[in-house]
Amino acid sequence: VARVELLQSNDRSTDDRVASQQLGEMLIEHLGAFRDTLAGKELEIFDKRIVAEDPLTLQRLGEDFGVSRERVRQLEARLVGRLRSYLQAELGDAVDMGL
Repeated sequence: VARVELLQSNDRSTDDRVASQQLGEMLIEHLGAFRDTLAGKELEIFDKRIVAEDPLTLQRLGEDFGVSRERVRQLEARLVGRLRSYLQAELGDAVDMGL
């Protein structure tokens, strides 16, 4: 056995990488299924704020909806709570690992 093989690697194990990839794929699938349950303002908040790469501000969404940014924040908080509950029900303990 070469000495190099005895050295501990800083890289994650193959099992860890595969598990992480599978969890990511499951998360994407479940986010899509959750998105399908949304409509109206909730759908816009989900798309333009929660999962957006460059999320809009609460102020901007409030202007688009004709409501205050505080109202958008309340809607977002309720939506995030529903999303968390949905993912907990679907993915169980995986949600507690940092999702």
